[in-house]
Amino acid sequence: MFLPIFKIFPKFLSGSLPSFLYFTCAGGNPGPAWTPGAAYVKVVEDAFETGKIALVVAGTNAADTRLATSLLSQGKLEDQTASGVKVSGTVTAPVVTPM
Repeated sequence: MFLPIFKIFPKFLSGSLPSFLYFTCAGGNPGPAWTPGAAYVKVVEDAFETGKIALVVAGTNAADTRLATSLLSQGKLEDQTASGVKVSGTVTAPVVTPM
């Protein structure tokens, strides 16, 4: 489901977004929270409104993001209990670190 920016922008202004969403990317340069060569998968509860859950999958480049989406689609993250993980390595030898 697509949510228009005017629905989430007030949360940015109020600072009420979860800290994971403060990973920044200005001018194509990752902010300090990013680790090059890694991707992040995070479940954000009540992200846009109460009772709604968002799944955020992001990497520092396309290959990192593909790694995370591949692990998700193959069920290799289903045993994780943390609300977020950092992934690196390869699809055949992933390194998964709870956040």
